[in-house]
Amino acid sequence: GIKLLRTCKQLREEGAAVLYGSNTFDFSTQHAPGQPILYDEPHRIPGYLTEDGEYPTSEQILQSIENLFVNDQTQFKQPKFLWRDPLTKFMTKTGRYNAGLIKSIRLNGTFKDGTYYECPLAQTLPMYALILQHACQSLRKVTLQAHLRREPWPHRADYNEGEPDKEIIDDIVGRFVESLPQLSQLCLGFRGDFHGDEMSPTDKEKEKDESVFGEALRWVDIVKKRAGNETITFPDAARRGGDYELYLEPKGSGSEAGISEVFEAGGEHSS
Repeated sequence: GIKLLRTCKQLREEGAAVLYGSNTFDFSTQHAPGQPILYDEPHRIPGYLTEDGEYPTSEQILQSIENLFVNDQTQFKQPKFLWRDPLTKFMTKTGRYNAGLIKSIRLNGTFKDGTYYECPLAQTLPMYALILQHACQSLRKVTLQAHLRREPWPHRADYNEGEPDKEIIDDIVGRFVESLPQLSQLCLGFRGDFHGDEMSPTDKEKEKDESVFGEALRWVDIVKKRAGNETITFPDAARRGGDYELYLEPKGSGSEAGISEVFEAGGEHSS
């Protein structure tokens, strides 16, 4: 068990490599903590605005990610959101070294929730991408299983009102993929390669995947081609391209805070 891994350095290194490198870590975000605590010290959440309401620098983002691994609550108290969100809480517990050994994760949640009391994947995936990019360098496989409810999307400054759900999801997944250059396998819904085995969805599962992901299913093949060192042109769906950072907008008068993203200018990319 975990206690045994602490008995000697060699056993810890060899055992941790097997434990974290050979297993898939499953994070269900369907009942993740809601937006009220998302606004508790947002400047300490990776990618969010600083205390002065400014966009964080790369150094500030990296520092906020490193702070995830300070789990001594007597010396450093984590913001409520990071301590209760399933993925970030796991990071605070597992430590920087072990996080760097993780090769496979599964995220299960809802793209949009429509309530003020839960944070959907539309808001958390950009933050997850920042953390996984910088803390999980060995990550090779991601499975994303998601639902799509009929509620409105959380406020996003870079999306046009009335934009089709499938276009927004295609864009969200595309940005997530482009932010994780170490990724070599992607599974959306019940499709794609996972642990080297081709997943064979049923007709009902295929129909469900199409209804949720639509055009975003193409990212499964894009990741595979990128891993095979094929030169690829990323679809226009990831229209801002490049790495992205997530920011929390200041609360306006009489309105709730919203989420916006700042993207670097992008064009064609090749691996």
